Parts: sequence; C-alpha cells; structure tokens
Amino acid sequence: MRVRMLTSIAGGINAAPGDVLDLEPRVATVWIAAGMAVPAEADAPEAAVVEPPEKATKPRARPREGA
Repeated sequence: MRVRMLTSIAGGINAAPGDVLDLEPRVATVWIAAGMAVPAEADAPEAAVVEPPEKATKPRARPREGA
C-alpha cells in the first residue's frame, strides 16, 4: 500500500515528510491510524530529491599577489 509520510522516521526505514513509500498493508494501516502517514494516490510521484554532493573540503586559497 502506498502512503505519503506526514512525519519523519529513521531506523530500518528512513523517510522525510512528503515521501511516498510502498509498505505492507498491515504496517500502512497502523501508520495511518497513528497519524504518521496518509494514503497516497495511485499515481503520486515520489518526493525524494537528488541533492548535489556536499563539499567536504574547503577550496584552496589562491596565493596573494605581490607576496
């Protein structure tokens, strides 16, 4: 069953609010009853966005002119 997350969750499944997940029906009904998710439309697109990689190092400083 496809659900759209209303809250974030981390652990075995990592999901942010707005993400569309395909879950087992029994898990989906429990999450919907708990208010963590709502049923998603059949053609709902996934909300996951690919972000550019983080720059882990600082760029090298250019040498000063005249030094």
